[in-house]
Amino acid sequence: MRKIVLIVLVLILTIACKENNRMSSSENKTEIKFKDLNFIKSKSQREIEKYLIKCNYNLLDNQFSNQWKSKENQDIVQFNDKGVLVFLTYNHQTFDKLMIDLKKSTYKYFGKKTKNNLEVETYIKNKETIFISTMINPDDGKKVYSLTFI
Repeated sequence: MRKIVLIVLVLILTIACKENNRMSSSENKTEIKFKDLNFIKSKSQREIEKYLIKCNYNLLDNQFSNQWKSKENQDIVQFNDKGVLVFLTYNHQTFDKLMIDLKKSTYKYFGKKTKNNLEVETYIKNKETIFISTMINPDDGKKVYSLTFI
């Protein structure tokens, strides 16, 4: 009888731990993926805000409206009500992951242009455009990678 009770308790604890891990991992989503950015770019301001809160982003209190910063890293998302969404990151690995997913998507590469020492790559699908750029932050000298969805 003790073995049965012990087995039932272990089973209940195992199920509870798995459920807790599943719930906490879905609630603490922190990494934004390309498909998520591509999906939310055309959503309402409220839907974008809900998504960013779910991904542990905070609204910044500065002169730029709708600018959100990740609690875990320096990633920033900014958007307006005209369908423009910008994702900025200092993290080269994050940028590489986004670029891999972009290149796997149905967006077509339309080349690279340089103006005022800023190199911009363009990807287009239907009437949607993504501009990719890398620039140096004048404040700290670090590279900033950006994806601009229009």
